[in-house]
Amino acid sequence: MAGIPTVTNALDSVRRPWVEGLRVAEASPPALARALGAALDDARGLTSHQPRPLPAALGGSLQDAVRAVLRRVARPS
Repeated sequence: MAGIPTVTNALDSVRRPWVEGLRVAEASPPALARALGAALDDARGLTSHQPRPLPAALGGSLQDAVRAVLRRVARPS
């Protein structure tokens, strides 16, 4: 989220690039190596990292999620 090129492995359809700069590769050494090379190319020339907003598809804000969890934890079962 800080604008740093990042690589992760694919996990069925669960992991997909949901922010700019995120590379998702199949979980094999050659695929991960290609994704790392692409991330390195993406990083060339970067001099700073700028935070990016979360995509709307992820739902609410982190602050809203923390509040929701705290409300549930605070209520006795």
